[in-house]
Formats: sequence, structure tokens, C-alpha cells
Amino acid sequence: MRSYLKEERSELLQLLSSLTAEEWMLPTAAAEWNVKGVVLHLLDDDLGWLSRLRDRELSGRLDVHEYRSFVDALNAKNQRWILGTWGLSPRVIIDLLEWSGNEMDRWWATIDLMDSGGVNWASDGEVPRTLDIAIQVRAGSFDFWEFSSSGAC
Repeated sequence: MRSYLKEERSELLQLLSSLTAEEWMLPTAAAEWNVKGVVLHLLDDDLGWLSRLRDRELSGRLDVHEYRSFVDALNAKNQRWILGTWGLSPRVIIDLLEWSGNEMDRWWATIDLMDSGGVNWASDGEVPRTLDIAIQVRAGSFDFWEFSSSGAC
């Protein structure tokens, strides 16, 4: 799984580096976000994982127990992130994604993938850590697919 993640990140960075300014603004399957918005969302995913799980910083955690309230809070958080980072240039975004990808690789290399842990959206109890990582990979792949289907690639 770890080699897949590195390969996927490398391909993403290569693709992003090849985009024109106009292609960064193309619409995606994520109706509210263009290519830049989806890419900023991927960056937010990485930084959130590193902060919450690697560094145990929980101040940004969404502590909402009812499903609809959680979804609404998550959507609002995502929108605040996109608005707050919108002024970043594609080069800065790519550089940050490269850095965060390397940090994710380093962190995942320290994790026992057979261990269990808490995944609040999946269960009240412990679940295999691979479930959380697999969902991260799936979410990243889905975001990448949304991005790819925009016609920017």
C-alpha cells in the first residue's frame, strides 16, 4: 500500500506541474470546486492527517455526533479552507503537496498497519488502521478522478 501511495503522489505532482493557468480553473465533477479547489482539498486532507493523527493536535477536530450535523460542519470547514487558501499559487500548492506527501510517507512508515485505532466516522469502537488509510487512499483517488474528469488532463 505504501508504494502505491508514493506512486500516486508522484503522478499527481507531475500532472499538476503540467497544467496551464486556464486548466487550474476548469470545472470538475465536484460541482462547487474547480481543479484548484479539488487540489486545495487534497492538501487539506494531508495537513489534517498530519496534524490530527501524527501530531495529536485535536483543536480543529469536528466533534459532532449526529450524521447530518457532521456533514454540514465538514462541508463548512472544507469551504473555509478553500476560501482561506485560494490566493496560493499553483507552484506553492504543488510544493506544499510534495512536502506533505513526503511527510505522510514518513509517518505511514512508522505505523503498524495491522494495529487498530479509532475511526470516528466508521465505528464507535476500534477498527483496523488499514481501514482509515484505505479510505484516505480511496478519497484521494476519488478527488483525483474528479480532477481528471474535468478535462484538465
